[in-house]
Amino acid sequence: MTTKKRFIITLAVAAIILASMAAVATPLSAGASNASKAAVVTTHTARGGNASTTAVKSSPIVGAAGWHTQVADSSASVGMYTSLQLTPTGWPAISYYDATNQALKYAYKDASGWHNQLVDGAPSSWSVGQYTSLALTSAGWPAISYFDSYNQTLKYTYKDASGWHNQVVDSTGTVGWYTSLALTPTGWPAISYYDKGNGDLKYAWKSSTGWNTQAVDSAGDVGQYTSLRLTTEGWPAISYYDKTNADLKFAYKYKSA
Repeated sequence: MTTKKRFIITLAVAAIILASMAAVATPLSAGASNASKAAVVTTHTARGGNASTTAVKSSPIVGAAGWHTQVADSSASVGMYTSLQLTPTGWPAISYYDATNQALKYAYKDASGWHNQLVDGAPSSWSVGQYTSLALTSAGWPAISYFDSYNQTLKYTYKDASGWHNQVVDSTGTVGWYTSLALTPTGWPAISYYDKGNGDLKYAWKSSTGWNTQAVDSAGDVGQYTSLRLTTEGWPAISYYDKTNADLKFAYKYKSA
């Protein structure tokens, strides 16, 4: 073999070795196919994908496989008309009716255990807090819609750093059964509910000018068992029961009529 041929072969081998070394030395983040590997070696606090995992590990929604039951409130005859939400960090929060004290209550859990609060009450022999529906703000504060049997009204309450704030939403007759609460993209409350006095499905929403109410469906006895959702633009959609015709119904609104 000539010296020239030996030199060419040596160069080829050297090129192969250098290419292999370059591949090993390339950082994981430099290749799209290595994105998942790069994420693995990154600290968990720097990964947005770990936010939910962290929340689960620090919340009670974790443990051995199977169902887990807990007593949230055993102070009296409590627990009717419940509505559940999970906080942004995964902890449970519940609105419910205290039948013994005939009052609206709120329970939430954190690292120290369950906490219970009396939200709204009424004079003896009357009740406040049936048909509750709970929503949480983006910051985790609770908001609740419910029926005030003492005044026969639909009510709404929310909590902030200064405490609970109770408001009358609709007082035109016997209103406020089967409430369903949602918060608009900008944080305003909206509620679907049953007007028992007139047998109507109604909808209420709050704006900068105060509370507004509308009759959505009044074709017979309609509006029980409501469930409300809002579109990304804030328009309402409601499912409900038409008792007159024994039908499931759906209503939605798009822009002002």
